[in-house]
Amino acid sequence: MSTEQNKTIACRYAEELQDFWRTGDLSFVDRIFDENYIQHVPGVPPTMSVKQIFAALRAGIPDFQTTIEDLIAEGDRVAVRISWHGTHKGELMGIPPTGKHVKVTEMQIYRIANGKIVERWVESDVLGMMQQLGVIPTPEQQQHR
Repeated sequence: MSTEQNKTIACRYAEELQDFWRTGDLSFVDRIFDENYIQHVPGVPPTMSVKQIFAALRAGIPDFQTTIEDLIAEGDRVAVRISWHGTHKGELMGIPPTGKHVKVTEMQIYRIANGKIVERWVESDVLGMMQQLGVIPTPEQQQHR
């Protein structure tokens, strides 16, 4: 596949992910991800499927919105810098709902083969999200204690 085709797949993934957040329909996963998909997501057990990850995120942040900030491709790899935001309305990673709005940045790299994502690496600002949720104090909060 060409670099441009791989970019199109990455953009289609972002669009279908937004549709999932509106509808809860996980069928897009089968259209976007290879059946032998490999994930590298820190803090997520390797046995947790991509469908389980998305379902858990949607349960915790049902109004999740994603924006692609940068997209760069070379060969079979596509690098994406995204920002996402939403309101913590349900349990997320064992944290009860706080009602707080969070904004998080992420870097993702996809390896694409035969029109599907076969491998994905994710680096997300989980610390920043935890601070926004009030689970972990910010440095400023630490100084005022």
